[in-house]
Amino acid sequence: MNEPPTTRTGAHLEPARNRADPAAVPRGLVLASEWSWRLLLVAAGLVAVFYVLRSLSELAIAVSIALLLAGLLHPVADVLRRLRVPRGIASLLTLLLLVAFLGGLGTLVGARIAGDFGTLSASVGRSVGQLQGVLGRFGITSADISAGYARVRSTLSAGGAGGVASGALSVGSLVGRLATGLVITLFTLFFFLTDGRSLWAYVTRMFPGRATDVVDGAGRRAFAAVTGYVRATVIVALADAVGVFIVATILRVPLAFPLAALVFVGAFVPIVGTLTSGSVAVLVALLQSPLIALLMLLGVLLVVEVEGHVLQPLVLGRAVGLHPLVVFFAITAGGLLAGIVGVLLAVPVTAAVVAVVRTPQAPRRRSGPRRFRLFSRRKQEQDPADTEAAEIGAGAAGAAGALG
Repeated sequence: MNEPPTTRTGAHLEPARNRADPAAVPRGLVLASEWSWRLLLVAAGLVAVFYVLRSLSELAIAVSIALLLAGLLHPVADVLRRLRVPRGIASLLTLLLLVAFLGGLGTLVGARIAGDFGTLSASVGRSVGQLQGVLGRFGITSADISAGYARVRSTLSAGGAGGVASGALSVGSLVGRLATGLVITLFTLFFFLTDGRSLWAYVTRMFPGRATDVVDGAGRRAFAAVTGYVRATVIVALADAVGVFIVATILRVPLAFPLAALVFVGAFVPIVGTLTSGSVAVLVALLQSPLIALLMLLGVLLVVEVEGHVLQPLVLGRAVGLHPLVVFFAITAGGLLAGIVGVLLAVPVTAAVVAVVRTPQAPRRRSGPRRFRLFSRRKQEQDPADTEAAEIGAGAAGAAGALG
């Protein structure tokens, strides 16, 4: 019986394909179908993970924030451990330092707001008087403004006691959720600082032996990317806050320090955070005069330009290695999917994913012949089997030469 001709591919024999057969499926369509079902499986897995995280949003957000803070604070805990402080006490002291810093910053901001309240009130009264004068030129009197304010007030209070009660319940629920998230974040952060390496080792042991090293390397690279992003963002945010504070102090804009603190928080959202929070400083400066507001706007734009063309490439670019367009798309997608939380976590998550993708895979033995890649810039690695065979051949040739 005549058998179809075969071709050797690696160590297997496969029937030769008759390319002239019109019923044969094109090779491109086969590859496209194979990639399609794999991509569909990956997309289904990502959708499932997204819905699970969405249903557990409070826990997921708390753990994510704890992970970011762990990347920022673990050097402090390491310094305390080098000073012979026990691991648990070092983590607890690190948490206390964090709480003391945030509490002191909030107290200082509140004190500055209380101190500049009189100046701000006088500026608001003067601005309202100027606005009434401008509106009076268009035939809008103070009585019309008072009537409009009364209508707005009656509309807001149309719900009566039921609306007030529902609003109070909503506020109480929000406060309770924030308090729960804060407790979960601090609790998780404590164990991340104390037993972070042990927890990660436990996670990697869940994978098969060959995949353990790959997963471990990918996780370490992802955490290094997130840590670099958080530290670089803190440096950039601090520089933006100092710049806005200097400009506001020179122009004698009220609430200079609280506005700088707001810019510091807003700078954690790349590209748009500094400009958005800096617009609040421009509105406050507008209460002084339009000229001061214009100068404040120029100062904020200068800070944004320095951030985008100096700090972002030098500090954040080296730490993360993401193109600004990728950062913009990540922020937009995060905002569409998860709101303000997605905006805050979009860039570190993207940096972690890119770091995982760039993780080198474990070397695999090739059973078939090695193929030459025309456009490869890197020198191809030599197969250990080929190296051993070459050494044996060289030794045999040397022995033959000696005998000859």
